[in-house]
Amino acid sequence: LETGSLKTPPVVIANYVFDTLNSDTFQVRDGALLQGYISVGSKRRHEPDPLNPEIILRMDNRFDYREESPSEVYSQENFGEGLHLERALNWYVDHFAEDPEGGSFLFPIAGFRILSHITTFSVSNTALILSADRGTVNTDDFRGLFNPDLGLHGSFSVLVNYHAMDIWVASKGGFALTEAQDDNPLTTNAFFLAPQHYFDDKVLDEQFLGSSVQSINQERAAHFPHLLQQFSEQVDGFGPTDYHTMHLLPFPFQLDIDNDHNPPFKTLIAILKLSNWDPEVFFRFIDVINEQISTCSKKLLNDFLRGIPKLASNYFYLDPNRDLPFEVANIYFELKEFKLALTYFKKSFEYNDKSSSNVFNQGLCYYYLEDLELAMDSFEAALRLDSNNEDAVVWMDILRRSEGFTRRKLKPKPQRAAPNTVGEEL
Repeated sequence: LETGSLKTPPVVIANYVFDTLNSDTFQVRDGALLQGYISVGSKRRHEPDPLNPEIILRMDNRFDYREESPSEVYSQENFGEGLHLERALNWYVDHFAEDPEGGSFLFPIAGFRILSHITTFSVSNTALILSADRGTVNTDDFRGLFNPDLGLHGSFSVLVNYHAMDIWVASKGGFALTEAQDDNPLTTNAFFLAPQHYFDDKVLDEQFLGSSVQSINQERAAHFPHLLQQFSEQVDGFGPTDYHTMHLLPFPFQLDIDNDHNPPFKTLIAILKLSNWDPEVFFRFIDVINEQISTCSKKLLNDFLRGIPKLASNYFYLDPNRDLPFEVANIYFELKEFKLALTYFKKSFEYNDKSSSNVFNQGLCYYYLEDLELAMDSFEAALRLDSNNEDAVVWMDILRRSEGFTRRKLKPKPQRAAPNTVGEEL
């Protein structure tokens, strides 16, 4: 291979490559960028054999951070790369400028240089990179001031900052596809590298700050619908991480929901993804989901909530005893996402559950959304549907005496429909 020797773009698979390449480390404190410098040593005062591989288990690293200007850090990079690296650094300075906790992130500089070189093989300066590695695209992982974590496994590796790669690829003129899964030991990404003006004329620095980068990636990726579909099905569907989760289960694996052998929430998500978010699977584990959703990690919760639209699109209103919108509404209510809860309570009412309890639940959502007039309307409608709905009477009285009322003292729960009525929980 040599410069311009390929008539078509190369496709490169980089599996566990970037985590062992050079990365620079940075922090953002009080709106300023600081670059990290590492001194490597041993926890022992003296090492008789400096070539002993076991020293890696006793590494004692010290970091020193010095303020730098984003425009100066990589100003000596060849082929105009400094501009794209500067834009990526500026994204983090802008993102963490007002954050009192600051931010800490790795910058995969060696990966950038390698990818830039790969594009020179094609006459069109384009390439498709498929990469899976121990990495992250979640900027919450960068929040706070801390030193890089080294993974030790005979050698050592660092977490790959795929998010920085997304920005760099977009700045150069291409786009990135990133795996939509937060709780993820293995992150899979696709990068289409292209020169500027290949897709559009976005060249202004401010176009590569904040959420604009994500919008640019989506707009450019739309030119490759088949790639988008395959990435969605093979990675965002039941992908490598989900296979790894299932692979760790004991064999033969049997789900026993009747004998307190409930699967962990992460396993449940993998099962739902394997089923392509089949509502039947959801209903089988609804009690387990309701039990674990309030205590699972934020990342697992995000992964679950990301699949709810797929559940809804796969649901058909055939069995009145399986009311998916009602169950989803209860989940959102538990999570205090009252606007979304209201949306799904209304869907349940439209297609299935026209009970007093459903209308009462809508009233609770309106109450927490501070629309007291619609809350009162809902409670009155619930009472018209069922004159014995005592909760509706109580909350109507509360609203009439709402001046000076502290709502935080009450923690109402959404109602279930009465036994033997439409919308009853299994």
